[in-house]
Amino acid sequence: MNFIKKQPPIIPEEVEISESETQTEIEPQQLELPIIKEQKEESLLPILVQSELNLEKNVIFTVSAYKGMSREIIHTDKLPDGTTIKRTVVIGKTKSGIETGILTIYHFKIYLALVELWEKAGRPANTPIHFTTYKLLKRLDLSDDGRTYEKVKTAIYELRQIPIEFIHSFYMPQEGSFSSLEPLSILNHLRIYERKKATIPDKVRGYGQFQFDRYIIENILNDYVHPLRLDVIKSFKHHKDLSILLYTYLDRQLAYQNKFEIGLKILFDNLDLSQDYVRYPAERKRVIEPVLAEIQGKALSTGMLTQLGVYKTKDGNDYKLVARKFPFKMLTEAPNSSVERQKTKMTDEYDNDPFREQIIEYRKKLSSDDREKLKERAIEELKNTPGILDEFITDILIEVKENAIIRILLEQEYEESKS
Repeated sequence: MNFIKKQPPIIPEEVEISESETQTEIEPQQLELPIIKEQKEESLLPILVQSELNLEKNVIFTVSAYKGMSREIIHTDKLPDGTTIKRTVVIGKTKSGIETGILTIYHFKIYLALVELWEKAGRPANTPIHFTTYKLLKRLDLSDDGRTYEKVKTAIYELRQIPIEFIHSFYMPQEGSFSSLEPLSILNHLRIYERKKATIPDKVRGYGQFQFDRYIIENILNDYVHPLRLDVIKSFKHHKDLSILLYTYLDRQLAYQNKFEIGLKILFDNLDLSQDYVRYPAERKRVIEPVLAEIQGKALSTGMLTQLGVYKTKDGNDYKLVARKFPFKMLTEAPNSSVERQKTKMTDEYDNDPFREQIIEYRKKLSSDDREKLKERAIEELKNTPGILDEFITDILIEVKENAIIRILLEQEYEESKS
């Protein structure tokens, strides 16, 4: 099998934008981080897991609250000649119609950890990877107890057993077209052996080997991938499934742009969440708002989320999500020390932010002591943000965080004034 190295085509899929005013905006400048010595470059770069892109774009993994033992996802594409073509993905159903269960976000995290193990083993195309469940638990920050071990072991087996059928929907970059694939599973080979720990008889250790399906391996080796921050994904504690699902979607959409907006109805359709309880605009807004609070300020694979908000569409019939990213840019060469760097400053004038002017006024009224306290709080929150390294915390990023804090305070004051 011949694998050709290409650049990762993490191109955001085309989405329909809800009606809104098109405005000219000032794009934030990129944060340049000097790397003085080549051997220090790795320490500045976050660990990115290369997730196969078909598995994400087709929303193979969904929330654990999904009702049903199988899923069918249909995409309708319009061709240049006006005709339409349907691309279908069936998850958890055999050819004979037997339902085997769905793949959830819990499976997704384990899948990412297994991809990371495969990466560290040298990305072999035809060789199984040896692993231990103990190391897998530790990588996912899960407790090393019997119940968690059984849950993880079951999920690994389900990655091997649950079928996925792609009907004109599996994109192959080396061919430049969509293909139909007979039901495959994410893992096409899996063996797990168990051994009781001598010092603790009740504790079981799992040892084994796995191998991904050859089409998944081929696409990853052809760089048809979406780099993801596993350290951020495993940090979500509250609305885990929805937070991870939306976070990975926004990470993909913001890969090559600093602003993204989409109507909530279209967003829920794209994430395959348009079930009965989210049919209405108010319900979609209610479901999404606490999720936005959890992923706000998190690091992405290409920057940091600096704004997330839900706003009324122009026609007033729905809501839209607006997201902005502050991009990171890593230098491959050290800057010339004889030339003073020009200090960059990020403009924080968001088109749809109702508190933009108030933030400016709020800053003007702060005393020197209050400004210092605000800065200390911003630095502390940045240090506690998963995926933000100390090297990223510059004056520019501190200012971005300060504005986010002020915005939260103003929103709280606004809500209190209404009640």
